Amino acid sequence: MLKPAEDGNVLSMPNHHGPATARTTNPRRPRGVPIDGPKLRRLRQRGGHTLTTLAEAVGVSFQYLSQLERADGRRIGPVNLRKLSEALQLPEPSVLVHPSARRAWQRDERELRTAA
Repeated sequence: MLKPAEDGNVLSMPNHHGPATARTTNPRRPRGVPIDGPKLRRLRQRGGHTLTTLAEAVGVSFQYLSQLERADGRRIGPVNLRKLSEALQLPEPSVLVHPSARRAWQRDERELRTAA
């Protein structure tokens, strides 16, 4: 059973894996960014990668990459997005971000850089 905390997070009940942990559950801010699946496929193929070789380079399953390529707008976490862009030797991760979310992604990236 999950309990809402005062800060808007959800506190999961302790289990045999360890103590209770907080996790964000804001329905208005989905996790990750939408990715341009067809563009990912084109860039992978141009780079000479198979699903398997790219998956190994990134550290994810080839099934996951296949889902990303087939589902335009599927969300991907920022860590895996960076790993994908590095494996494909892209100048920046925003190249893979779906066009509908590219401006927001670039704004968030600028804010993170200035805060650091």
